[in-house]
Amino acid sequence: MSDPRLQPSDGSGTAAVAAVDRDTAKHDRPRGEYLLAEFAFITGGMRQDQRERLAVLGFALAASSAVLGLLVRQTKPPSSAQGFILIGIALAITLVAELMTIRATIGVASGGHYLRLFIESEIPELRFQTRRPRFLAALGAQTTKRLPRSLIRSSVHAASAFAIAYGVLTVGLLIAWFSVDLSTARGLWKTILLVGGGCVNIGLAAQLWWWAANSGARYLKRAWEEVAEEPDGPHTGV
Repeated sequence: MSDPRLQPSDGSGTAAVAAVDRDTAKHDRPRGEYLLAEFAFITGGMRQDQRERLAVLGFALAASSAVLGLLVRQTKPPSSAQGFILIGIALAITLVAELMTIRATIGVASGGHYLRLFIESEIPELRFQTRRPRFLAALGAQTTKRLPRSLIRSSVHAASAFAIAYGVLTVGLLIAWFSVDLSTARGLWKTILLVGGGCVNIGLAAQLWWWAANSGARYLKRAWEEVAEEPDGPHTGV
């Protein structure tokens, strides 16, 4: 309790005293409370990224299904220009969805490495992210056959399933372009543009698979390890 005789008579020291009291209370709180609060914040962001991946994939599948429905269900075969625009829109939506999924996948992997290095190392009761790599290694060691091990690994890493889904979706759209009955000739330049867009989408799906295979995640781990080795500077609030 501050001495009222030390406060200015005009009351201007009230705010300063309150700030000092808040700062004292802040440093009196156990460090574990701040770690648990940060743990809750990081895991909440990881769950949000996981939900975002599912929502984005669902939207891309719905949009592509609508496009294919418009191409197939018309009583009169659409023109090549109509088919080009519809399939091009579906490929563009798939492209954006893949970019958002890659960003969310990096967020999930980055959050896991952060929890392992900065949170779980300080709280012995929290060990899921630390034990998970050993669990994957033990799970893969249960069989010596190459294919079952890859299937087990893919079932654990959800990003590989997203990569397969986007790859199959892109291939399906390209097959639709070549197989749907059109009233006019497809044209070489339309075909080149759509195939080029499909190749970009397949490339992004391969990039997503690369992260699913932990090759890209290793770079995130090394980056966080470098951050952990550096001394923390003053907090700027940014």
